[in-house]
Amino acid sequence: MGGDNYKPKAMDGITVQDLGDEVMLYDSVRENVHVLNHTASAIWYLCDGNHTTEEIRKHLEEKFPEVSGSDLIDDIIATIDKLKQKNLVV
Repeated sequence: MGGDNYKPKAMDGITVQDLGDEVMLYDSVRENVHVLNHTASAIWYLCDGNHTTEEIRKHLEEKFPEVSGSDLIDDIIATIDKLKQKNLVV
């Protein structure tokens, strides 16, 4: 996924619509729609090119204190990998 300094960044051209607990992403280049759950949405919003995966983990630990650190980093890495596979982040 990248090293410790990897800062995932959302691709340009993605339209974002807040659906309450979920977020809908529309990729106009590929004409695909993706709906992210609450946790994936929180990760998505931190993929701004300014936060490392470690910083994302710290933000989410504050937001979701009931989730252990190791489970959280695994979820973050898996989510970012999926977003990369779908050409939503670089």
